[in-house]
Amino acid sequence: KFVLLRYSCSKRYGFGRLAAMANLWLCGLVLAALLLQPEAQSSKKKFPSSEEQPDVREVGIEAVLKWSQERVLEAEREFTDKGYSRLESPFAWDSEVVYYVMVDRFANGDLANDNLNPAPGQVEQMTSDSPYTVGMWRHGGDLAGLRHRLGYLHHLGITTIWISPILLNNAGSPWGYYLSDPSMVDPGFGSKELLREVVRDAHFLGIRVVLDIVTNMAESVDFGYESDPNIDQVTACANHFEDQYWNTSLDSPLNLSNTSKLTWGSQLPNYLKNETFFQRCGSKNLYRPMGEPFDNLPTDIDDYRATYRDAGYLWPENFAAPGAMPDFATMNPNWQELYTNLMKYWVAYADLDGFRLDATKYISADIVAYFSTEVRSYAQGLGKSNFFLTGEILSPGEVPFAYLYLGHAGVTETQSSCMANTGCMGQGLIGECCPTPEGVHLRCCFDDRSKDKPVPKRVHDMVEKLQQRASTLAVTGPALPTFYPTNDHSALREIAQASQNASYWWTDMLTVKGRAQDEALLTAPGTVDNWTWQVVDSQDIQRLLQSPYIPMDLWRLEPSFVWLFTWYGIPAVYYGMEQGLNGRCYKYDSHGKNPESIIEGSIKGGPRKKIMDDCEDYKNDALKRQDFFSGGPFILGSAVPEVQAEARISGKMMDTLSPYWCEEPLLNREHKIYRLARALSRVRRSCRVLAVTKSAEALSNETAPSSVLAYWKYTTDPSIDGPHFALVVLEFEEKLVGPLDFIVPDELKDEVDEGEEFVDLLNPKRTAKFSRGKLLVGGNNELVRAAVFVPTAATQTDSGDADWLVCSAGAKRLPPLPDAQECVPTFMWAAVAVAVLTLLLLALILYRGFRKSGIFLCIVKEPTAVEVLESPELGEDFQDADHVFVAAIEHTIPDRKVKVSAGGLGKVLDQMLREHPPGRLSLVHPKFAGVDYGELTPFVSLEVTVDSHKELVQVYTCESYDKNIHRVWFLLEHKWFETLISKDNPYPYPMTKLAVLRFFSLWNQASAQLMMMLKPDIYHCMDYHAAMIPLYVPPTEQIPTIIVLHNADYDGAIETDFVTRVLWKNVPAMRRLSLIFNLRPETIKKYLTFEGRFNMLWGGISFTMANQGGHGICTVSGKYAAELKRERTMFKCLPAVLPLDNAIDSAADDGPKTVEELQKYRAGAKRALQEFCELNVDPEAKILIFVGRWVKQKGVDHIALMAASILDKFPEVQFVLAGPPGDPFGNYAQELLRPLTQHASYMGRLFVVTRFFLIPKEARAGAHLCLMPSCSEPFGYVDVEFGLLGVPSLGCAIGGLGKMPGVYFRQQNSDSQDMLIAGFGAAVQYALTMPDDQYWEMALNCIPAQFPFSTWRSNLQAIYRTAQVNFQRDAVAARQENLVLDAEMGANVLMERPENKGFGYSKLAAHDIRMIDRKRSGGYWMQDRMQRMQVVEATEFLGQPVSEQRVKELMAIWMQDNQDTDAETLQSYISLASQRMSERNYATQSLMKPCRALVGLLGYSCLRIHFFIALGYIVSPVIDERLSYLDGHAEALQDYRIRLLSGILGNVGSVLGAFLWLGLSYQVPANLLMAVSLFMTERLCSVTGRLSEEALVWILLFKVSAGVMAAARWLFLIWNFNEDFHGGFQVGTRRVAIIESCRQILAGLLKAWGESGVGLQSSLLSFVVLLLIILVLLAPACYSSYVLPRTNFMKELKDHKVYILLILSMAINGLGYFCWGGSKQWLSYNGWRSDEVSIILTVQTAVLAIVLFFIFFCLYRMSVWGPWAMRDFVCFVPPGSILYALAFWELGRLHYRSYIFVAILTLGLILDVARFAAFWTAILTTLANKWYALVGVFLGFAVIKACEALSPVICHLIGIPWGYSPVFSGMIEYYPQSDLYDLQKAVILTVWPLAFIAYILQLLTRRYFNQEVLTFKGFGNRMPDGSKGWEQSRSVFIHSSKLNTQVQDNSQLVEESDTDASFDSDASWSQEENSRV
Repeated sequence: KFVLLRYSCSKRYGFGRLAAMANLWLCGLVLAALLLQPEAQSSKKKFPSSEEQPDVREVGIEAVLKWSQERVLEAEREFTDKGYSRLESPFAWDSEVVYYVMVDRFANGDLANDNLNPAPGQVEQMTSDSPYTVGMWRHGGDLAGLRHRLGYLHHLGITTIWISPILLNNAGSPWGYYLSDPSMVDPGFGSKELLREVVRDAHFLGIRVVLDIVTNMAESVDFGYESDPNIDQVTACANHFEDQYWNTSLDSPLNLSNTSKLTWGSQLPNYLKNETFFQRCGSKNLYRPMGEPFDNLPTDIDDYRATYRDAGYLWPENFAAPGAMPDFATMNPNWQELYTNLMKYWVAYADLDGFRLDATKYISADIVAYFSTEVRSYAQGLGKSNFFLTGEILSPGEVPFAYLYLGHAGVTETQSSCMANTGCMGQGLIGECCPTPEGVHLRCCFDDRSKDKPVPKRVHDMVEKLQQRASTLAVTGPALPTFYPTNDHSALREIAQASQNASYWWTDMLTVKGRAQDEALLTAPGTVDNWTWQVVDSQDIQRLLQSPYIPMDLWRLEPSFVWLFTWYGIPAVYYGMEQGLNGRCYKYDSHGKNPESIIEGSIKGGPRKKIMDDCEDYKNDALKRQDFFSGGPFILGSAVPEVQAEARISGKMMDTLSPYWCEEPLLNREHKIYRLARALSRVRRSCRVLAVTKSAEALSNETAPSSVLAYWKYTTDPSIDGPHFALVVLEFEEKLVGPLDFIVPDELKDEVDEGEEFVDLLNPKRTAKFSRGKLLVGGNNELVRAAVFVPTAATQTDSGDADWLVCSAGAKRLPPLPDAQECVPTFMWAAVAVAVLTLLLLALILYRGFRKSGIFLCIVKEPTAVEVLESPELGEDFQDADHVFVAAIEHTIPDRKVKVSAGGLGKVLDQMLREHPPGRLSLVHPKFAGVDYGELTPFVSLEVTVDSHKELVQVYTCESYDKNIHRVWFLLEHKWFETLISKDNPYPYPMTKLAVLRFFSLWNQASAQLMMMLKPDIYHCMDYHAAMIPLYVPPTEQIPTIIVLHNADYDGAIETDFVTRVLWKNVPAMRRLSLIFNLRPETIKKYLTFEGRFNMLWGGISFTMANQGGHGICTVSGKYAAELKRERTMFKCLPAVLPLDNAIDSAADDGPKTVEELQKYRAGAKRALQEFCELNVDPEAKILIFVGRWVKQKGVDHIALMAASILDKFPEVQFVLAGPPGDPFGNYAQELLRPLTQHASYMGRLFVVTRFFLIPKEARAGAHLCLMPSCSEPFGYVDVEFGLLGVPSLGCAIGGLGKMPGVYFRQQNSDSQDMLIAGFGAAVQYALTMPDDQYWEMALNCIPAQFPFSTWRSNLQAIYRTAQVNFQRDAVAARQENLVLDAEMGANVLMERPENKGFGYSKLAAHDIRMIDRKRSGGYWMQDRMQRMQVVEATEFLGQPVSEQRVKELMAIWMQDNQDTDAETLQSYISLASQRMSERNYATQSLMKPCRALVGLLGYSCLRIHFFIALGYIVSPVIDERLSYLDGHAEALQDYRIRLLSGILGNVGSVLGAFLWLGLSYQVPANLLMAVSLFMTERLCSVTGRLSEEALVWILLFKVSAGVMAAARWLFLIWNFNEDFHGGFQVGTRRVAIIESCRQILAGLLKAWGESGVGLQSSLLSFVVLLLIILVLLAPACYSSYVLPRTNFMKELKDHKVYILLILSMAINGLGYFCWGGSKQWLSYNGWRSDEVSIILTVQTAVLAIVLFFIFFCLYRMSVWGPWAMRDFVCFVPPGSILYALAFWELGRLHYRSYIFVAILTLGLILDVARFAAFWTAILTTLANKWYALVGVFLGFAVIKACEALSPVICHLIGIPWGYSPVFSGMIEYYPQSDLYDLQKAVILTVWPLAFIAYILQLLTRRYFNQEVLTFKGFGNRMPDGSKGWEQSRSVFIHSSKLNTQVQDNSQLVEESDTDASFDSDASWSQEENSRV
């Protein structure tokens, strides 16, 4: 595609090699990505550690051990340095309430880490929407989620949380019970910093933290055996290790024979890569001692085979997959020390309160003893004397030597002495008696089974070694202080699940035996019996309600909970048990019937069946480990109906944060079980008797139901306060029974008094009474489900809202009950208030704009005095200019009565000849044919080269003297002067004609030769036609120059063609102009090309700037000078435009002096005027008069449009309209007035004459008002002439008008014909109805107006001196600049050959009328080229405008049926038709037709090409959406730092792109640039999917490239204004608003639904882009030939204060973009799911479209009357980021799924988009120039994107001093800030300062706004900058609703044709053709 595109461009544009290379590199980045095939990035996960880890293979084991020790010390220092304090251990752990948290399933507090360590196959299943094993995925739970729910646990009454393993498993295990690196936290769960924060926050709430740790095995990717061991190898290895375990001393080195070799894989940490750290025996499934599976062997320790069973647990791997998870070498002293140090680190670093050792039965007892003693001793040194340790040992029924792990590990003094005296150690015997020399066997040491049990030698030695150290600990046993048994909770579950009745608890022999075994272990020496953990549910067993028969039996949890909290040991609540979680995949009715699958309908086919099969697998671990947070993919059922309602299996990862625990629907706190658990936690802690081990069956005299389990809890320990006994009654049937009586045990009867009352702590309404040795329960009270009875006297009510009792003695130990008020959300008052104020502000802006919609009139009461210029400071040797050289086409020779004049310039010449300062005045003029000059003296013949021809010019002269002025005329004679100009039309036209160009070349060159001959002191240039003269004068002969502009609208410009370099070559037109004017192409480019077009006036101005710093440019009035300086880019670069007001003879001294005299004088004059003009003689008539040329500048078309309505409304009005039509506007006025002159009702009231018509002076004074509705007026003679006669003016105060008293309107919007016409009508209405006294006072004040010649002379002298003083003669002379062509240079131009490069063959392009390049070659190069350049004059090389005659004809035809269309609109129709019909083919002509679908919105000026170019801008969000897609899917971007870098690079790419496209715009035509950008955009989007798996470098390259392409959208916006950029707000508010709205709508839809339609997007985008490329390449000449010319933008930048301030405002606001730009993510934080977010974004988009349309429609309507509405909107609408940040911050912890938040975000979005569109509208309008806009927009965009690139850094730096960073987490280095509360604070602290600074800058623009809107010329008597324009004046406002003039509707369309016709201005058209056009 690119090759074809490049080829087509080459064919059309003539690419040279350089141009081709320059364009090829544009696509280099994309082509590289397309053509090169890099290796796919490895899919293996990387887990970079934040610290340097040693490689044991390089540094050795000792160095690794030292490293582990240093880590511990460093952790201690860091903890101390941060000023943290450690929490001491509790005095007794038996008062604690434990809550087990499975981190992955408990709460997801950080979405950013969800995909950092996914489970095997998870990514593939997610991307393919095939969640086969969704239950085994990582679901996103993390430490951040746990941290957020600490308040919930505190509210529940939890005092200790037991956290599932969180250390790194690089295979992505969701449970955490596999270990890869014990030195770091799994990044999917969080970080070590976050762990520490969780512990600190928990400690603050009084909650301790116990961490579950893996002790037995390692798992890592590709980690395993080189070759799997077989059965014999495994059996031999295990037996060998067991022998060493039992029979070798601790100091004996381990024999590692029979072990296998390992392969490390790529991700096992280097410090573990030592084979001695691992057992390496193989899988336990292959261990066959005695030829059978080891777990079939007996567990009786008296049976020698028990050691084989023990060996099967300890030495082979414990999972089925061979070699999958090698076990640690737990007998290895080095490993024991290393592992212990690694765990000490977490105690030191995070201040943990305990460990739970997982799978303790799978590790040798010696490491347990070592670990227990070392860790507890270390913790004691940190202030944790009762550091908690427990282990997963299970029961003696499964593990034969369980006692080895507890207390003193079964070692007694007897055993120690006996074993020391035996000699059988090391004989390799296992489990058999060992003979000794004394005949004693080893077993003989253990004859007393009550005291002594067999202990392996290594365990014995370890205990002996540690005994002394252990004796200093609170619990003196070297091994574990406790474990948690399984027998009791297994029995309880049997009863609770109705598998057994309650008597099973006391009668089942296995249960009783198991309980006795457990109690024996718990009471062994060195253990603490009441530290054991009791559970009902746990991570290793199915949930209690998971049985399919009881899933909704919530009542079963009631007795189960009470048992858990009243049986011995520490109650450990499994997560979600308090919410009735049942692990079921169905929703049931209230009876547990009618199951309904909770698998979402989007899961179909194979995945659905697999999930259903897994749900029926009772042993499936995932079912008991269901998600406990909203948004999780695996939320199973619950017996709590409200929680059950949330159940679903979605197969999709959570895409929104869970709500704060108060609002989390899964955390229902109102149901009975939750309240029961909360009560029990308080009761348990206050009544210590419930924690003791002692219990007894509670017997009943009456036969108690078999469903009742009752037992007494009692103690005889006097140190235990409170009641010493309690009765627990549990009912395990749904139907309650009662009353019951229970026999009080004999040992308690003495403690109870007869008649003593007991009360149920859980329900104070339940009571019991002791009577006759029994406790009577129930009676008339409520029946019992679960109760805890204690003596009433020992109780008291709990605090807060509790409805339960606690034991009085222990109540003082209870903290206050957590207050539920923290769950009551506060209303978002601040955000809502600011939002309401913002809406009110918007309404106020629109209301204020409506109030200012109208016309401000200026009532000038007195004439304005002429400004007197100060003379510059002169040096001592300064001499005034004595000889002034003047060149002008118009001329006057008073002595010979010669006068050639076309208007004001002729009058100025007359004035100059009479009033010029004394000296010599040399005047050069062309000699006109038909003018009698009298006798002239030949002076000289001049030879001039024009268009490679030598032309002879004969010069004649004459002279005269007057008032010390020596006047010498030089008349130039040439055939062109005689044929191309005449006395009636002294200026040749148009500039596009070859003959006209040759005329001006001849004229300027001849005048320049004369000037060099005459050697004057100064050159006085009279307008553009002689401005080129200095260019032909050598540097050494240059003289000071002044240019007096009589009308800057005429500047000698070629408007039809671009004359510049395109594609790095001069265009043919420039080369041809070079020959015509005999100037080098470089000269044309440097001095005569202004903004891409040839401009003669610019030649004089630019040369004046080069020679004298721009001093010496002046105009004929002060206000016109200020107007030019403000509005015209040509003059903005000048230091000043000086006023040289024309002088006029004052009124006669004998004129009227009083009102009465004036009235009398005017009455006579009125009658004379009426008679002279054949009007009705009416003394009361008010005559409105207009005299002058009928041209656009004079506003005669407005008079014609309003004439009828004025005559109808004011019967007293009469019109005198006289003058010749001078342009199409005059012709238009003529056609409008023609029918009026023949209308009967206007006879005698309307006098129209369309020729020069001299009204006698005595009759002129009869006019009532002089009409001057000019659009532009440099000085205005007519108003002065009438004013001196006492006739006020009525018109537009523009340019030089307004200096005479009168009623004026201002051009509040010069581009709005509606406003101009309405303004004229309002002025007429006011002037005709003003009180007579005011009118006559105004008229009388006109007469004494003074415009003295002395002032004019003084000012002219000051200007001469200014030019002389600033003329840099030496610098000019030293420049040695040769601007004129010589013969050789002319040949080079012909050959297109660079200078000094020698002669060579080339081509010459010549344009015909349609601008088609026609290339030709030949051997007769020079002669052929000269002949081709000297074509007949009829052949033009420039595009030709429509001739005035043709325009006149077309206007006449149009106006036959459409007289309501104003001239401006009609002229634009004709020009557009002309341009369209001059295009080269039908397709291009079709593109130039109006876009009918948008005419109603945008008017006739919106062409089809505009629509398609706008489409290129509108589709630009596609590339942004593709970037978002890549961010979410590219594996290389999952690392936050890389993703952050890629975002920065994207913005950097936009900055580079801005400069790239801007730079190319100087050489490459617009349509080609747009086509290339479209092609590259499509290519980039098409490779997105492939890049998602590519290497990082390619993705970052793509990011930069995409940023480059994102910048290209501005090409489409700016070039969309190609036809009518000066439309100001009229065009801007409509077009920018609509285009930007459409772009935002598409962006919103892509954000909402982009990812769901990736394939459709790609196909549709490719189609749209291909279509746009074709259409753009067919664009008309104004797109295919125009490039960005050189401008003075940077020089004038300081004057564009609105641009600077608005760009800075957007840029500074953009510095915070990193924070507020993620508002879509904030919706996720607020709990809205991705599908809901899509809906919200869609609704926002719809609302945005409607609101934007309304706002900008209002602004458009108001902008008709001036810039106030847009100014206020731009200046006062605040950034949406203020609302974003405030609302996000005020969400706080609550307001989950807040509609208010969504509404405020929507309002913020509306503000941002409307503000963005308004800003760019304002920028485009204030720059008021397409080329300035192109440069300004790209530079501004670069600044904004640079700030957005810096945004992460700036946001981080701003937030850090406050302690919050929105970029990085404060806990995890180089990790995103994902803690919601910290993020909220960080956002508002970061965004608000920047947003308010941006808003202040925005407010500052109000000061400069009006004066930089060039279509705004002021209002009333105020100038654009707000200053008063006329001292004696006042303003009058007339609201648009009160205007009695109708503003015209100019949206009519001309009839179009689909046929082609050439637009030949010289051809005669038929009536049919005229009608068609």
